Amino acid sequence: MTNLLGIYPKAVLNNRFFLLKNILFILCLLCSSFLAWNYFGFFFIFNFTLFFYIINRASDLTFWRYFITILILLFLWHFGGLFWMFKIEDGVYGFFMNLIIYTIPFTVFYTLKKYFKTTTLFFIPLWLLFEAFLFNTNFSFPWLVLGNLFSNQVYLIQWYEYCGVLGGSLWILSLSYILFNCFILKKKQILFLVLLLIIPVFFSSFLSQSKNKAKGNEVYKIVTYNNMFNKNIWEKDKLAYHILSIIDSSATYTALVIPEQTFRGFDSKNMKSRLAYHYFKKAINKKRFKTLFIGSTGYINKDTLVNSCIIITDTILYKKVKKKLIPFTEYIPPLFYPLFIKKFYRPDVKDDLKNIVQKLNIMPLICYEAFFPNYVSNNIGNANYIFLISSEKFMNNNTFALKQYDNIVRLRAIENRTILLKASNYGWSFITDPYGKILDKKNNELNYFKLTQNNIGETTYRKWGNKATLPFIFIFLLLSFLKKI
Repeated sequence: MTNLLGIYPKAVLNNRFFLLKNILFILCLLCSSFLAWNYFGFFFIFNFTLFFYIINRASDLTFWRYFITILILLFLWHFGGLFWMFKIEDGVYGFFMNLIIYTIPFTVFYTLKKYFKTTTLFFIPLWLLFEAFLFNTNFSFPWLVLGNLFSNQVYLIQWYEYCGVLGGSLWILSLSYILFNCFILKKKQILFLVLLLIIPVFFSSFLSQSKNKAKGNEVYKIVTYNNMFNKNIWEKDKLAYHILSIIDSSATYTALVIPEQTFRGFDSKNMKSRLAYHYFKKAINKKRFKTLFIGSTGYINKDTLVNSCIIITDTILYKKVKKKLIPFTEYIPPLFYPLFIKKFYRPDVKDDLKNIVQKLNIMPLICYEAFFPNYVSNNIGNANYIFLISSEKFMNNNTFALKQYDNIVRLRAIENRTILLKASNYGWSFITDPYGKILDKKNNELNYFKLTQNNIGETTYRKWGNKATLPFIFIFLLLSFLKKI
């Protein structure tokens, strides 16, 4: 039997008391991961302090003993945060694939430490580069990026407007590293630990209190639709008629927002000839709505299936294609298509996102795209609003999955200081202020919201994206060559 830390002889393992203590230790790590990802992110500092203990001893362990120990710790991390994935479509495949991917930085570090004697501190910039890689590849699952831990406590991380979620990852890593130095290596760094803990918290409080929360006088009335209450499986024309018929026809709204995949097969070359399109266009012409956002799917040609948002105005029809797709469930690299019967969505299709942002002052996001902060910052331009259309049907109404999703997407509002509207199928629809605070939250077939004008302006992260963390990565690379740190 291989014990958790991988360093004790077999004679010790035969001690029942030791085995019991090891089991309790594993349960504590599992509980701290669960609590961190669902309630209070700081609990995870204890998990990552143990990671630093293991990688610090990498040169003393055989590769397989090191690898199995890291794999156990990663499994506890993943299961504590993503246990709900075992009950969703293809969730088991995604869970274990992500687990394997997360071994990469640990394996790279082992090799560098074994042959080049790199310091333990070097792991921090290595991990930040790994997370940056996750944000810049199509086949990834960045749900467990460390900076997402604080999505439960947005009052602590208002400074994400400067460095984004990677700054939160750096905070967790730095706190864990100094805690490792203080309590395992017995270095006198308590003052650094305290300062690193309280300075970001006070800075976040300062930003919340002193930031110019400028609001204009104009109020925008928005309606969102939730298809989970529709027990009839209607085809597109009847569904369009139903939605428009249950909305008060005497009122005028800025937008009707229909969530992801509500109108399957609607996006096609002959879309304008559909009766559903004419229903929507007639509602626009009658001034019932200024703009319609319609979550749809469809084949734009024989072999190209897209997940999209169709945007209808009085003069122009726009299309936004989902560029970030969930691995296995929605996307695999085209090279592997012959191995699967099912059809997958394609992200490599041109759309009108740039024109949408410029003309409407709104950045539309489709579900999983909200997990990629660099994608948002690279495309948001001068938009003051994010409209997120999502479908959480695949989560099977799991409370923890739904809560994690809603918390993480709020980080995009903080990073870009925008008002965020989320319109959901099988989940909660809500609006946040530019500080990530949920102002109104509803879960009805029709949900009515009022948005105020947002005049806060550009943030450092919106301008630079993940490049804002490059100076910190460079500094830690330099520091990692100093043996005494």
